Amino acid sequence: MAAKARSDEKAGPRLPPDPPDALFHTLLEDPSRAAVLIREHLPDEVRQQLSDAPPRLLDGTYVDERLRTTRSDRLFEMRLRTGRPVFVYVLLEHKSSPDPRTPLQLLGYMVRIWERHAEGNATKLGALPPIVPLVFYHGVRPWRVPRSIFEMIERNEALDPLVRSMAYVLRDLGRIETERLSRDPAVRAVLAVLKYVQRSKEIDAEILAGVLRSLPRGLRLAVTVMRYIVATYQIDRTLLDEAARLAGTGNWETLMGTIAEEWIQEGRQEGRQEGEASALARLLERRFGVLPDAARERIAAASLEQLDAWFDAAIDAESPKKVFDA
Repeated sequence: MAAKARSDEKAGPRLPPDPPDALFHTLLEDPSRAAVLIREHLPDEVRQQLSDAPPRLLDGTYVDERLRTTRSDRLFEMRLRTGRPVFVYVLLEHKSSPDPRTPLQLLGYMVRIWERHAEGNATKLGALPPIVPLVFYHGVRPWRVPRSIFEMIERNEALDPLVRSMAYVLRDLGRIETERLSRDPAVRAVLAVLKYVQRSKEIDAEILAGVLRSLPRGLRLAVTVMRYIVATYQIDRTLLDEAARLAGTGNWETLMGTIAEEWIQEGRQEGRQEGEASALARLLERRFGVLPDAARERIAAASLEQLDAWFDAAIDAESPKKVFDA
């Protein structure tokens, strides 16, 4: 027993399960020590922008769970000389060799930091604090990993300005003339439908006719587009008929019949009579607006044969009354 005790003494104090992590966290718990570490190891041009206020340690870790054994992190909020905040994200890499994924993972951590900071607040999202990542590595092999996410992206002179600014391409459909949405008729039709879905009051028979004219001969995309129009736009059958007349399309009834049949099949999956009643009510509301309670009660009490007859009538009828008279 004595020999074992002496052996333990020679081995030194027992270390925590993750020594680098515990050591790093303990060091940075003290704001003054954290300030020394950060200020001594940041580039001069960054350090000169910092105010004399001490860093404030923020709660939370941003390292992926599967990387916790090889990384430790601490996030500090500091102040610039302008008074504006800046985040300094300190990451300790305690791997035996450099990780080529580090820039990509750092970008993910930065996104998480910004998301937690803003919490969906539009004002904060419009003025995110800059983040300065500070990585400490204590492995044996030299660190030859790219220092920026941009160095990981294959160079292309034409695309460099977009890539380097981390910008994205925005196409605001509402501010693009319909005819300029696409040269391809089918693509133009779909984009036009999306363009006007939030502007249903702006859509008229001529615009809708342009969509119908652009639909391909096959039924699949055409039915999908028409289902979307009927289900989403607050338009009546008169407008749809006028658009079909202006478009000169010959498959209007086929399209509407196919849509109605799809709703019937959906209804049958819910339970034959109840489902068909629900599907018929949906079809009528898409065409004529909100149904009165009396109409709903009549549909709920109808037989399957009567529901089938009303479905057929609902495709062409000019009003709910015409449907129920069938």
